[in-house]
Amino acid sequence: MQKDQQQTAIIQPLDATDTVESSVDALAQGEAENAEVAEFNRLMRERETRKKKRVVHRIIAVAVVAVLIIGFMVVHAIITPSDGGVSPVSTATVERGHFVDQVSSTGSIEPINSTVVAPQIDGTIGEVKVQEGATVNAGDVLFTINNDKLDSDVNQADLALRAANSNLNAAQQQVNQINATIGQARNQDGEEGQAVADDAAGQLPAAQSGVESAQVAVQQAQATYDEAVAQANKRTVTAPVSGTVLTMSAVPGAAIGASSDGSSTSAGADGKPLCQIADLSQMKVNVNINELDITKVAKDQSAKVTFSAVPGLTLDAKVDTIASTTSQLADSSAGGQSGNGGVGYAVRLIIPAPDPKLKPGMTASVKITMQSIDNALMVPLAAIVDEGKESSAVMLETNAETHEFKRVRVTVKAKNNTKAVVEGNVSKGDVIMLDGASAADNTGDAASSTSQTAASDERAR
Repeated sequence: MQKDQQQTAIIQPLDATDTVESSVDALAQGEAENAEVAEFNRLMRERETRKKKRVVHRIIAVAVVAVLIIGFMVVHAIITPSDGGVSPVSTATVERGHFVDQVSSTGSIEPINSTVVAPQIDGTIGEVKVQEGATVNAGDVLFTINNDKLDSDVNQADLALRAANSNLNAAQQQVNQINATIGQARNQDGEEGQAVADDAAGQLPAAQSGVESAQVAVQQAQATYDEAVAQANKRTVTAPVSGTVLTMSAVPGAAIGASSDGSSTSAGADGKPLCQIADLSQMKVNVNINELDITKVAKDQSAKVTFSAVPGLTLDAKVDTIASTTSQLADSSAGGQSGNGGVGYAVRLIIPAPDPKLKPGMTASVKITMQSIDNALMVPLAAIVDEGKESSAVMLETNAETHEFKRVRVTVKAKNNTKAVVEGNVSKGDVIMLDGASAADNTGDAASSTSQTAASDERAR
């Protein structure tokens, strides 16, 4: 019995240890199971997320395909003809009338010749005789200049001239007196008379030299006087040419100062010329013509000129000069068809009979007629089919009900930006296809496709 008790006492500690170990194993096993469950749940969540993304992507793809299908159906419905499968085409009719090829540009009108009046002395403006816009003749007084010094110079020169003339008279009288003495002495007999004559003759060269010197002094004094008078006369400023006074900036009392080269200033206080006169019986227009059109412009070609400042006024003009060198065109409205920026050539046109309402500097719009044909057979430029080697054609309608067309060769005699003059088997009123080049290409493609299909069928048989 004691032995059993001892065994029991020994077994009890062993049971406690096993229990602890079992608990630890169970706990570890539980944690492992929990980790597996968590990992499983994470994997399930990721799979669910991927599944949702695939569904979304499929929905988007289906929507895109649906939009493309709908769009294709709409476009197809729009471009598919409703009249038996025949595509509608744009047409035009052959016309007969006046053909003109023109190039347009803009510039400003200016007088052909103008003269700036520049006073040649300094001083202050006295009286102004004319105003801007007045018509003057050569020699008419424009204005006067006050300069008291010029009067003083004239008076002094006059006194000097008088003194020189007085000296000349005195010298001449001396010579005359000596000559008279010589003559009287030679009329006397004897040696005494001869001695007097000889003595007087000895004085004569000096007296004659005095005359010559006095004559030179008179000439110099006369030149000084003439210069003083001429300078004084410049106080009255006259028109050097006939014409219209474009500018008159002279104001009474305004000072005019001489420049370093001795000439007077020619500009008023506002910077404009003091006075400018121009011949407005003819005027000019300077324009720039694009290099693409300049080869068709020639001297004496006619043109029409209009003016934004004078609505309704149209004047005739002619090409006068064409520049041989290029100029850079400004990208502005001042170039018309030729003002697109790039290389151009200066062209001057003359207006032989300008309107009195026109003023220099006004904007002028020019249309130069490069070619003009009366009673011309014309088609739209878009209807011309270029066949190469200077050969052209049009697509002529042969059946108005079925809209059938055939290619008809024509000769293009002239063309502008919109129309072409043609000769050939077409008449006024004929219906032709616009964009005939595309139609001709499509006709060629269709014929080629038909030939290829027939060849394929033949090989199949």
